[in-house]
Amino acid sequence: MKVSFVGFTPEELANLNNLNLLRQLEGVVIEIPRVIFPLKTDIVILNSKAPQCVPFCKLTREAGNYVPILVLMGEENKKKNEDKRIRLLEAGADSCVDKSIDPDELESRIHALMRRAKWPAAETLYCDSRLRVDFTSWEVWVNNKVKNLTPIPFKILCYLLRQKGKECTIQEIMHEVWGPEYCQFNLVKWHITHLREALGAESIVSVRGTGYKYEPTCPTPS
Repeated sequence: MKVSFVGFTPEELANLNNLNLLRQLEGVVIEIPRVIFPLKTDIVILNSKAPQCVPFCKLTREAGNYVPILVLMGEENKKKNEDKRIRLLEAGADSCVDKSIDPDELESRIHALMRRAKWPAAETLYCDSRLRVDFTSWEVWVNNKVKNLTPIPFKILCYLLRQKGKECTIQEIMHEVWGPEYCQFNLVKWHITHLREALGAESIVSVRGTGYKYEPTCPTPS
C-alpha cells in the first residue's frame, strides 16, 4: 500500500509522531510525491495547513481521481478548525482527524478508508426507470439528463442505493460517508436537500423522521 503525504515540509514530517507507526506497518510504502497531478497512490494524507489543501481536494475529484484523502488537522483555533474541516469535506476529502490522533486509531481509519474505496468493485452500475448511476465514473443521469453531484452527495446516494430500499438512519449515513468520528447530523440533512433538488423531491424518502431511503418509483422531477 502506497501512502502519499501531501502539503508537508520535511520538518513537519520529522515531527509527525504517527509517521513511525506507518513505517512499521507491513507492506506500507511512504512517499512525498513531487508531482501531484496525476497522483498515483493508494491513499493521500493531506496537511490541513497547506495553503492549497482545499483546492487540492477539489481538483483531485474534478480530475476523476477518487483516491481516499485523509486530512490531518492542525489549526490552533477551534472555530477555524471546524470551518476548514467542513470546507475540506465539501471539496472531496474523505476524513479529517487531529494530528494528535492515537496511532492505533489512525491505522484503523486508514484501513476503513481503504475498504470504503473498494465499494465500486462489488457493483458498478445502478439503473431503474428514471435513474442511472455509474459508481466507477461517478456519473449520474435522471431521465437521461446528466446531473453533476459533488463528492459527498454522490457518496450518500451510492450508500442509499446499495441498501436496496432499506431505511438508513442518519447515524449510519454519517458513519459510512464521513466516518465514525462525526456527529454533525445537520450535514446529512443539508446534503439530502441537495440530492432531492437533483433527483426529485420524492426520490429520497424520510422514514419516521429518523432516516432516509431511496424510492425508485417516484414522479419525474420538473
